[in-house]
Amino acid sequence: MESTSPFVVMCMLNGLPSEDNPYLFNGDFVVRGSFSVEVILTLFAFKCMSPSAIHLSRGNYESKSMNKIYGFEGEVRSKLSDKFVKLFAEGFCYLPLAHVINEKVFVVHGGLFSTDGVKLSDIRAIDRFCEPPEEGIFC
Repeated sequence: MESTSPFVVMCMLNGLPSEDNPYLFNGDFVVRGSFSVEVILTLFAFKCMSPSAIHLSRGNYESKSMNKIYGFEGEVRSKLSDKFVKLFAEGFCYLPLAHVINEKVFVVHGGLFSTDGVKLSDIRAIDRFCEPPEEGIFC
């Protein structure tokens, strides 16, 4: 029996992404089954087609260590090449760590911080072009 991807089902129910129908995907795009390469390429393609209608946040699985441990790296090597492993790792670093919707809704992948007083300026100041550390607000 053939299964339908959650993204396809969502678009069938809610319509395709557009300026009037934006989508926010909140991380963990990969290592969720044997079609992670296809999922992330679909999301990147939609982002290229309609940049202001698709928003992607970096989750904890969008890191080199998680990709290695949970199989995305191997899937990329078997379906594409070593070069794409590096390209995906680099691409994941460009994903924002948080979104604010209509100046009212704060969205982060892992939930709120273990310390109080974190401000949007603190999040903006993070050098996200690296692997997540073991502690701190990026973690």
